[in-house]
Amino acid sequence: MLAQGIDPSEARRAEKSNGITFREVAEQWYANWKTNKSKRYGEYVGRRLTGDVYPAIGSRPIAQITTPMVVAIAKRIESRGAYEIARRAMETVGQVMRYGVAHGHCERDVTKDVRPSDVLRATTKGNHARVEDDELPDVIAALYRHPGIITRMACKLTMYSALRTANSIGLEWAWVKLDEARIDFPANVMKTRTPYICLLSRQATCVLEAMRQISNGERFVFPGQRRGDALSNGAMLKALRDAGFGGKHTMHAFRAVFSTWAHEAGFDHEHIERCLHHQKRGVSAHYDFAVYLPQRRELMAAWCNHLDVLAAKASMPVCMAAD
Repeated sequence: MLAQGIDPSEARRAEKSNGITFREVAEQWYANWKTNKSKRYGEYVGRRLTGDVYPAIGSRPIAQITTPMVVAIAKRIESRGAYEIARRAMETVGQVMRYGVAHGHCERDVTKDVRPSDVLRATTKGNHARVEDDELPDVIAALYRHPGIITRMACKLTMYSALRTANSIGLEWAWVKLDEARIDFPANVMKTRTPYICLLSRQATCVLEAMRQISNGERFVFPGQRRGDALSNGAMLKALRDAGFGGKHTMHAFRAVFSTWAHEAGFDHEHIERCLHHQKRGVSAHYDFAVYLPQRRELMAAWCNHLDVLAAKASMPVCMAAD
């Protein structure tokens, strides 16, 4: 082997790695990757692997994974209306493949040959699909009257608070202060790794008071099907699909709707950004600690009233009762 210019130790390592499965490499990558990620996000990526990726390619040697195999996974996810999850699944497979390349388990990242936009149907307005303004009342009304009470309440709080979906479904009672009409999120569950005070409108408070009758004693405000778990990340997406808006609108899009409406209504940009928990960048971020609680409370009250007005304009108006 030396005479042929081959390093025997490298050859033995390559031969040993050739049979290692995608799942074995993925689990090594996942253990390394999740160390600086929030628990909620880590669990989400873990479920994506176990639910969608492993059943398809988990038992195959990683060196034998092909681009069409990865595309097939994404198309299968897309077929159930989960367009953003399909894109992220391709991204996760790519991260595992690159880890495999770095550790000598495979030669290349096969996901580099194709982009999600090459194989997945385009959604409206980028990653977070959003309906046009004339359809928005029907989306809101459909979520207001969703038959599943826990999913319905989670949708309402997400809209009323302009929270990221992960923060609303992962909400814990320990953070809720109903007597002060606020939620104090700890830094480790927020995208920016900084604590956040979410101010509750009258409508949002009604949602939480209703949920207190349902999930009192539970860890999570919106419990899942299995005791101790939070509501599934796909529950609200399913509610949108059931209403006929799958792929046309996402819950995250309500943050963009909120921002657009608030700016057009003349509210201060800084107050809007704080309601979205967007952090300042640069030197000023280290000196401006104002949180504008009174101004933000006024803004959120106006926003929730606006949502109720839109829902009343839907083709099938709904009652505005919290439950």
